[in-house]
Amino acid sequence: MGTSFINFDNFGYWTRDGWIEDWLAILVRQFDGAENLTEPQRAMRDHFELQSRGYFNGFVHPCLDEHVTDQTKDWLIENSRLALADHKNSANPDDKVTECAEKWIALLTGEFEVKETAWTGDIHADGAKSYPKPDGTL
Repeated sequence: MGTSFINFDNFGYWTRDGWIEDWLAILVRQFDGAENLTEPQRAMRDHFELQSRGYFNGFVHPCLDEHVTDQTKDWLIENSRLALADHKNSANPDDKVTECAEKWIALLTGEFEVKETAWTGDIHADGAKSYPKPDGTL
């Protein structure tokens, strides 16, 4: 399974593609229950659905910087929290999808815990890959 870097507003985290794909599919189901989506909300929903389908091994990209605007941010955070609560209360919640969703919400709300690799400045979360320098050191 590939990994993808999920970023927003210069912060982000690495996650397995399957976990972010599952989370995006959960969000799409949440959005589908909403009434009267605005055009930006519909574009976000459609993009998330495409990204959830498993086509982009190693490059699942929800394009948060593109889709999260002043008009959509609060709506996305609220629906992300509702979707996460539904997922946690489901018959078989996946702990890794839950962890991915919690990092997603923290990223959107600005509560993300930042960690940096020693040499690249890449921001990542627990379980992230660190890429060594050419000499093999981090």
